[in-house]
Amino acid sequence: MNRKSLVIGLALSCVIILGSGKADAGKIPSVPDGRTVIDWNLTGVTTFLHVAPTLGPRSAPLGSRAMAMMHVAMADAVFSIHPVYKPYAVWLHGHGSADQLAAAAAAAHGVLVRLFPSEQAALDAALANSLLQVPDGEKKEEGIAVGVEVAAQIVALRANDGSNVGLPYTPPVGLGFWQPDPRTGASPFLSWKDVTPWTLEIADQFRVGPPPSIYGDLFASDLAEMKAIGGTTSSIRTTEQTNIAKFATDNPIAQYNRLGSTCSGGGSE
Repeated sequence: MNRKSLVIGLALSCVIILGSGKADAGKIPSVPDGRTVIDWNLTGVTTFLHVAPTLGPRSAPLGSRAMAMMHVAMADAVFSIHPVYKPYAVWLHGHGSADQLAAAAAAAHGVLVRLFPSEQAALDAALANSLLQVPDGEKKEEGIAVGVEVAAQIVALRANDGSNVGLPYTPPVGLGFWQPDPRTGASPFLSWKDVTPWTLEIADQFRVGPPPSIYGDLFASDLAEMKAIGGTTSSIRTTEQTNIAKFATDNPIAQYNRLGSTCSGGGSE
């Protein structure tokens, strides 16, 4: 699983949910507890899970990208109206009276419907449900307009980020080279190292070094440790280690975003 991409999406989700729903809550009556953001987090995950089978082997990183785009758009839409934090990429000035809930919902909808047009009917229904919570009037319409514009700009920003590029892999001849699992084929994440980062200055800013030589003592000891702890009948593996190994039991987009919404007080939906 592409942990870097998922962690970035999760971090953005947590920050934006907490920022939109918790900071200066008394000054944000349209989004008093972040419920709109959390609801759209669930809508985003549900939408992704529905279309994931059509996205091919790279569905997980594409899903984490979609969720990050959706949350960034919601944050920038809300912060364009109530600038308590610096926007990620888009700041529309002169909309201080627009409704923030309408803006957040329209931004989330605008991103998802552009990325997953086959789900428009369900997404339109989710937007209509969100907007029922907002009184009709100029503030509502202005909020919707802000959300729509921010969504369009965020999608355009990531349009050429390299996420649509696949990379074939032919293992080099010899020992010590990664081999694809014959059941699943080559890793879908090989090209993800070249996708435009969300917050890093360059993609390899914190990239770890290569693994140790297969002919060295460190490799031998690491391999022995892995066999001892990871064996089916291991006698030294602790219960905690077993639970850690079993942690990733769900689609990673669903599991990590569920964790994100839980950490922000959104329950365990």
